[in-house]
Amino acid sequence: MRIKNVSNKIIGFGTLAVLPNEIATVPKDFEDNDILDTYVEMDFIVKLLDTTADPEEVKKAQEGVADLSKKKKDELLEICAKLNLPGNQENTKKELCDMIIAATTAQN
Repeated sequence: MRIKNVSNKIIGFGTLAVLPNEIATVPKDFEDNDILDTYVEMDFIVKLLDTTADPEEVKKAQEGVADLSKKKKDELLEICAKLNLPGNQENTKKELCDMIIAATTAQN
């Protein structure tokens, strides 16, 4: 699983240290670890697109990034679902927008 450190702190996963604004692949041992979800909830990291994301959906999301703030929360959740992002009703619109932007930017 790929993640992006969106905090201003260094985050560690075993021997892997992820610097702020760095994208890294989390070791398999940590993919099911609760700490990963905790970091997401704390807005320290964003899970990026997995390899099963449809390239067409990524392209559509990239083209629509400028218009994200105008979309309704349900529309943002649909985009997250199409991109295999972990967004849900508990996330704010800003959090959903940030997830989409981080994930689609990482694809370039």
